[in-house]
Amino acid sequence: MRKRLQTLWRYCGQCLFFGVCVILSGQEIVAAAAGLSDYDAISVYSQEDESRYSIFLTIQKNGAWQTPVVLSDNDYLNIVPSLAVNDKGEIWVVWAVFHKGETSLYMKQYSNGAWSKEEKIETGQASSIAPSLIFDADNVLWLVWAGDDGQDDDIYFSRWNGANFEPPSRITDNEVPDVQPVLGLTDEGIPWVQWQFYGNDGYVPRYATWNPDKSEWVISTQEEEENDVPLKKAMTLKSSDDKSSDQVSSFDVPGFIEKPKTASFYIPGKQVQSIPYRMVEEYLQGGTNETK
Repeated sequence: MRKRLQTLWRYCGQCLFFGVCVILSGQEIVAAAAGLSDYDAISVYSQEDESRYSIFLTIQKNGAWQTPVVLSDNDYLNIVPSLAVNDKGEIWVVWAVFHKGETSLYMKQYSNGAWSKEEKIETGQASSIAPSLIFDADNVLWLVWAGDDGQDDDIYFSRWNGANFEPPSRITDNEVPDVQPVLGLTDEGIPWVQWQFYGNDGYVPRYATWNPDKSEWVISTQEEEENDVPLKKAMTLKSSDDKSSDQVSSFDVPGFIEKPKTASFYIPGKQVQSIPYRMVEEYLQGGTNETK
């Protein structure tokens, strides 16, 4: 139990907080999500709701963040949500739930004008946390997370096959913790994943790119990582001549999210479809624009 609580603290110890949020009914959730073809951004985040921590979703339209709605249906500790949107306008949200000493992944989908019921994703692990989602160029949904194999956390992935997520497969397999994975796409629409690897100097970034010809992940070398961290590259603005600048793009954080580190943001056109604020905060220059 102590190990699990320490792991949870590493992911969300600075994210949990007391706050007030308006809770809408199931019908109001559907209404609030209607017209999703006209929005600037979507955010999901964890926030205390009475005696529990719930997952909330809010939509930004015409520069204004809408009233947040609650997505999670359980009475447990719901944390570190991720989201992705496909070209049909369907929204997928996956988050971690801590209950009875175990951390599991749960999911919910918005499709055909309605939200699905909350559903547990079976990983076969005592701990599955820090999910990240993305749709690739072929509209296939990918999921990565940090899973405990009984020794330490490693990075796992799965894909949606149209009915379920496929059985988990490893990306990493070593004797040190690998945590906080984030999915992104190359310019060709091929998935990459970046995570934090615990090395001699503490946590440092590692990443891998999917090789579609061999159906395997290719983990980068140390030299590549020092010069080109893909998450930062994906957040870097490009000039008119399509060359990256040193300026990192920023985005509005709604004022009712009192601890932005709990939030992930979907911004159309980004190579990272679920941007975890807790990981990109260090890249942002000049802070973010907070809105009410």
